[in-house]
Parts: sequence; structure tokens; C-alpha cells
Amino acid sequence: MLPRRPIYIRQLDREIGASLARLSAIEGLARSTIIGLIPLVALEALGDKEQVSITYTVGALLAMLVTLNVGTIERVITRKWTVTMGVGSLIVAAGIFAEGRSSLLPIGIGLQAIASSIFSVALSLYIMDFIAKREITRNESRRMVWNGAAWLIGPSLGIWLWTNVDPRAPFVLSMWLSAMTIAYFWYLRLSDYPVLSPAKSEASNPLRTIPRFFKQKNLRISYVIILVRAVYWVAVFVYGPIYVLEAGLPNWVSGAFLSGIAAMLFFSPVVLRATTRFGVRAIVTAGFGFIATGCAALALLGEPKPIGLAFWVFGAIGAIAIDIVGNVPFMRLVKPRERVPMTTVFSTWRQVSALLAPTIAFLVLLVMPFRFFYFVVAGLALVAITATSYLPKRLQ
Repeated sequence: MLPRRPIYIRQLDREIGASLARLSAIEGLARSTIIGLIPLVALEALGDKEQVSITYTVGALLAMLVTLNVGTIERVITRKWTVTMGVGSLIVAAGIFAEGRSSLLPIGIGLQAIASSIFSVALSLYIMDFIAKREITRNESRRMVWNGAAWLIGPSLGIWLWTNVDPRAPFVLSMWLSAMTIAYFWYLRLSDYPVLSPAKSEASNPLRTIPRFFKQKNLRISYVIILVRAVYWVAVFVYGPIYVLEAGLPNWVSGAFLSGIAAMLFFSPVVLRATTRFGVRAIVTAGFGFIATGCAALALLGEPKPIGLAFWVFGAIGAIAIDIVGNVPFMRLVKPRERVPMTTVFSTWRQVSALLAPTIAFLVLLVMPFRFFYFVVAGLALVAITATSYLPKRLQ
């Protein structure tokens, strides 16, 4: 007869996924409330898309320096304080955006990216530490539903507060929600009946693991998948709100556009069922097919028009599907003993995409109309489709 497991272990099994999903949702609400406003603040302060692209590039470089050293930071101050510092960066960033000074915008964008990256690294590590491999896909689907609720509310609420209450109101709300994220995280870690126990993984210097990461074919493919998907999302959240204005639509449409895209996360259970039937490779391939088609249509459409939003949404359908299962290849295929260093390298996709997308846009604007930027993103999606075909067929 097998011994009965302690009550607290059985409680951990039932609650860990839901607790991480709630934590992710609160942090997502803090970010989503201002995500659609940042490019509008930058455009208002700087004057054109070229300067906005440069500002985002500088911010991404600042964030990259921190992201590549998350493992070192975690080793020095522990994971719980690393997460606290990361989410605290979002509080400072929101304060900078509230002031709207053009000279500080790169710092604000960098801090916002740092906050997102550190939280993403830590969350991925907790998921891999406490969620069984066979449960990761289901857990990611549940987490996307919670995130869907946050991102459904956040962008529209932020735009409404900015337009109808006070330009600083959404940034103050984001600061308050960030503080809530920190409080809930510490509650999970420090309560008398904890859901999260001390993390099992140990940190290491990611700079020594970069060559080892990219020598592994499956990790390279996982990185390409998540990076190209992220480039599309950078385009959506940076150039999508600008597209709305250039198409002659009112500000509130920008918030409704971003919230409407987020609402599609509620279809996560449908994607999960499709993944169970067809596999991760098929879902990722179809997702990139949607992105490539939507971007090509935007490029062919030419100047911004209201109908163009339909093509943005079409591409977003594919990106949402990849959101739900895109992390699964990495989480399933990374070696357990290398989780921390490899996750730190893997998580640079946020900064690389935040650097790559505006850099491509800037270079395109130097020689041709902006619509050719969409052709480039469509081409990247086709590259990702090719890379995905080399994933193991057993991946579900």
C-alpha cells in the first residue's frame, strides 16, 4: 500500500496552476492598461513613426542588458526579490510615461520591457518547477484564459481613462496594479499555507549558456517560433494604435481594437482541443499562416484604411493560437538541469523582438513606404513555418 501524501502536497497539485494564472493576470492587467498608450505618448512627444521606432530600439537595448543577466541577479538577491524588482520597474516606467518627457521615454520603454522580461523568466521557471510536463499545455491554456480577461479590460480601460478622465490616470492605475502584483506574489510565497514553495532551480550566468542554447536544434526552433510571434505582437501594439489614427478613426477604436484581440484568448480551450487532436506543430504552422496572410494583405492594401483593422485581427488570430502553445516546445524539450540558464536566454525574445521590429521599420522607412514593413513580417512568418516543420513529431 502506498503511503498517503501530505495534505499540503495535494493542495499544491490542485492550486499551483490556478495561482500562477491569477498572478499572470494581475501583472497582465497592469501592463495592458498602458500598452496601447505608450506609442501614442511617444508619437505625441516625438512627432513621427521614425522617431518612435528609434526610441523603442534604444529602450529594447537597455532591457536586453538586464535580461541577459537575470540569472546573475537571481543568484545574488534570490528569485522573489528579482520578481519584486522587475514588477517595481513597471511602477517607475508608468511614472515616466505619466510625465511624458521625450528625453525619458527610452528609459521608460526599457523599464517596461525589463519588467515584462523578468516576470516572464520567473513565471516560466515556476511553471517548469511545479507543473508536470504532461500538464504544461493544459496549464498554458488556462493561463491564457486568465490573461484574456486582463487584456480584454486593460487596453480599453486605459484609453478611456486617458481620453475622458485624465491623461495620467491610466498610468497611476498601472502603478497601483503593479503594487497589487507584488503583494499577491509575496502572499503566495510567504503565507503560512503557501501555494508556492521555494524554487528548486539554481541560477547561473546566461552569457556562458548562449552558445550551448543555440547548438541545440529544438531550442533554436523554439526561439524562432516565439521570436517571430513576438515581432508580430510588437507591430500590433506599437504600430497598430498609430494605424488606427492614420486611418482616421477616433482614439477609443485603438483601445477597442487591442481589447478585441485579447478577447480571442477566451478561445484557448478550443485551441487546446485542436492541439490534442492535431499536435503542437500543426497549430503553430497554422498560426504563422494567418500572420503571413494578414501582413501580406496589409502591405497590398497600401495606405491605412479602416478595413485594414480586419487584416490586423486576422493575423492576431494566428498569433493568439501560437501564444497558447508557443512556449510548449521549449518547456517540453529543455533539459531539466538547464532550466534556469536556458530560460534566461530563451526569454530574450522579448527584447530581441522589441529591438528587431522597430529596427526593421526604421530601415524600411529609409528607402521605401512603411507598407513594405508588413511584407518583411510576412516573410519572417514563412521562415517560422519552415523551422516548425523540424520539431519532433511526438510533440503534443
